Amino acid sequence: MLVSCGASKAVKQDKDDKHGKPSDEDRLRQLFIQAASEEAQGNFDRALSLLKKCENIDAENSAVQYELSRLYAFHTEYTDAVNHGERAIELDQSNYWYKIHLADLYKKLSRFEEASELYKSIVESNPNEENLSGYATNLIHAGKYKDAINVLKRLEDKVGDDPQLTHQIYQLYMEIGDEKSAMKVLQEAAVAHPDDIMFQGLLANGYENTGDVNKTIETYEGMLKLDPQNARIHVALYELYKYKGNSSKANEHLMHVFESGEMNIDDKMQVLFDLYEETELNVSGRKEVYPLLDNLVEMHPDDPKGYSIYGDFLIRDEKEKEARDMFAKALEFEAEKFIIWNQVMYLDMRLNDYESLYKHSEEALSLFPNQPGIYYFNGLSLYKKKDYASAIDILESGKALIIDDEQLKKEFCTTLGDAYHANGDKANAYSNYDCSLAIFPDNTYVLNNYAYYLSLDGTMLDKAEAMAVKAVANAPTQSSYIDTYAWVLFKKKEYSKALNTINNAIENANGKKGVYYEHKGDILFHLDRVDEAVEMWKKAKEDEGASDLIDDKIKNKKYIE
Repeated sequence: MLVSCGASKAVKQDKDDKHGKPSDEDRLRQLFIQAASEEAQGNFDRALSLLKKCENIDAENSAVQYELSRLYAFHTEYTDAVNHGERAIELDQSNYWYKIHLADLYKKLSRFEEASELYKSIVESNPNEENLSGYATNLIHAGKYKDAINVLKRLEDKVGDDPQLTHQIYQLYMEIGDEKSAMKVLQEAAVAHPDDIMFQGLLANGYENTGDVNKTIETYEGMLKLDPQNARIHVALYELYKYKGNSSKANEHLMHVFESGEMNIDDKMQVLFDLYEETELNVSGRKEVYPLLDNLVEMHPDDPKGYSIYGDFLIRDEKEKEARDMFAKALEFEAEKFIIWNQVMYLDMRLNDYESLYKHSEEALSLFPNQPGIYYFNGLSLYKKKDYASAIDILESGKALIIDDEQLKKEFCTTLGDAYHANGDKANAYSNYDCSLAIFPDNTYVLNNYAYYLSLDGTMLDKAEAMAVKAVANAPTQSSYIDTYAWVLFKKKEYSKALNTINNAIENANGKKGVYYEHKGDILFHLDRVDEAVEMWKKAKEDEGASDLIDDKIKNKKYIE
């Protein structure tokens, strides 16, 4: 809201006042009031225009300068805002609100030293909590930590002891390298408040930061007397005793947390969340968490949260079957949680358990008919069960539900491509493969399969070659991709190049190589190396994996398509 301009320096009276024309002072007041009205209605540009007219009448009116500064700041025109704000203070150096406004502008512009100087003046006349806090904040940003400490102590004298203030002063002493003074702040606060667990906790953290493990343990043990069931204290002592190699005391504190009948499951869950983060890199420490998880589900058998967090730990340790079973158990008590259903179905897919995936996705569809991800899992399970027509129907229905999720759309297009191809509909198969590659051009699975299918058709072989080359570039040691590339070259009658490529596939192959040997025989035959081709076909038959035509090729000593 605009402030009054009446207290500002009086403007010169127009000499035509005696003829009934308004004086400059009257016109200024009218324009100022109009500007206030326009601002109140949200017409900031109009208000700014009116204030500029006020300035033309009286450029030394501090209220006009202040309001111009405010409106320029609203328009984020900070240079003009600062100029007018500074001018307002030049004209009225005692105005509290002008200084607050300009200090705020300086802070926004990271001009912290100038903001600090203004706050120094502000707190001289009005040292309230908010101003002292603002002064300290700007001093900290300006890097004047010693001055900030003094201001925070003034604030502490005004508001009384406060853990947050104590911690802030401690941190500033540590920042300037004065560890002795920093610890003294915490020690004095802890002595003054022996029954306040917040101040005792600050002292414990201080000792821990200085590496004094024994003092840290002593302080935490004292805190337990104030709050014997505090899970965080028990966990802290667990970590400290573990660090000292006292596993007996460490396990005593941690198991206390989980065996305590006074601790609810949410508190236990928080401890486990912390342990999950702590064991992200400490893999060897993960095994110690599982007894706690066992205890959790044993003591809270009807609460799904326990099974869910157990599943989180298991999935991180790649125990996917056990994780799936835990999440499935959680669903017995919390069937309305989509996120758990999604986790169960994802793990079904990871485990290649498509019967279970079909069962779970059918149940989930009845609960969440508008979730496209469930349609994908259901369609995938049907595809894997070779029910291609049903897979296509459900996948097309789910695809139509997707909104702004290109990753999910890519998965639908890929599986639809596979399902249509398996069902003999090559046009729709290739259309969906194109859809998938348009979203993710480096999808090696689609690149390889699409290229191979085109080579079998003998169509669009240049496109097939480009995709095969890209697939091999993305996975240069994947023998099946190299074999596809060789087969595309074979179909393009580039037999010498195809021979070099199939040899590369054989060199990179693990396990059965029958299909690669057969393809090599086919290539050799077309290079008029018939005897070598027959030997390679025989090798393919011995190694398994060859086509049903292998016996005829060997018997007739010729390539059969």
